[in-house]
Amino acid sequence: IVPDQVWKDGSTYSPGVITLMYKLRFPSLKEGLISDLIAKNDIFFAKEDVERLESKTFDILIIREDDGFKEVFAGKGKGVIYVSYFGLEDMDTILKSVEETIVLIAE
Repeated sequence: IVPDQVWKDGSTYSPGVITLMYKLRFPSLKEGLISDLIAKNDIFFAKEDVERLESKTFDILIIREDDGFKEVFAGKGKGVIYVSYFGLEDMDTILKSVEETIVLIAE
């Protein structure tokens, strides 16, 4: 719970985040793992909500967002990160954190 902050409807603001990190033996497995993570987490989003972005930082970058709920699927080298976030932070802030973290598992 974040004191002195509320949701749009006036209720208590309590953001949440789940982060899963994978270091793969073979970088060629990135695409398959990310596809599986997307399929596994299709609870909140329709398949058409998936947006694949071009990135100089990531080999693979896929995002989904809707009304405070955001997901990031990112792959670089041997690393894959999945972030599920519900809160008021913008996607750029989340992507910056993913970028800083993925370097720990990419090699």
